[in-house]
Amino acid sequence: AAISCDGKIAGGDSEWITCDEARADAKEYRSYCDCVLVGLGTVEADNCELASSNGRSLLRVIIDPTLSLGLDFKVFRDEDVFVACTERLLPEAAEKFEDAGVKFRRFGSERVDISALLKYLFEEFGVQSVFVEGGAKVHESFLDAGFVDAFLVYIAPLQIGPEGLSGLGGRNIENLKREFN
Repeated sequence: AAISCDGKIAGGDSEWITCDEARADAKEYRSYCDCVLVGLGTVEADNCELASSNGRSLLRVIIDPTLSLGLDFKVFRDEDVFVACTERLLPEAAEKFEDAGVKFRRFGSERVDISALLKYLFEEFGVQSVFVEGGAKVHESFLDAGFVDAFLVYIAPLQIGPEGLSGLGGRNIENLKREFN
C-alpha cells in the first residue's frame, strides 16, 4: 500500500502519492509472487498494468463482485487475468467476459470469499504467493480472513486530510495481547 502519513491513499484527481523509486520497488516485490491481486476500484482509478519488473508473466487477479469493469483497461491486455466475482454478477457482463475470453468465477453471494478464492487459485493456476495491491476494502478482506503474512507500506511525506480514502481497513482488534502473543 502507498499511503500518506495520515493513512490515506491517492484518489480522485491524484494518481500517485509516492515517488518513482517506491513504485519501482513495489513492482520488484510484485515480481517475486505468482500473482498480483487488486480490486475493481484500483483498476478504475489507476488503469494499471500490474506488470512485473523482470518481464515475467504473472497472473493478474481482480475482485469485481458484479463484473462491472469494462474490458478496455490495460490489465486486460492478454489472457493472464482472472476475475473473482459473486452471485451478484450482471448476466450481460458475464456474457461480455465470456465472449472476450476473460476467465472469471463466482466466490460467494455478497462478497468474494477470500479463502475459496485462494484455494481455487492454487488448484487451478498453481498460485502459492499473492501480492495484494488493493485499496482498503481488498486489504480488509484479506486481514479479516487471516491471510496476511507481511505488509509492504510506502508512506508519503504528506497529509491528505480527513476527507481522503483510508488506505487500510479491517476488523477492530479487541485485545492486542491476545492477537499478537
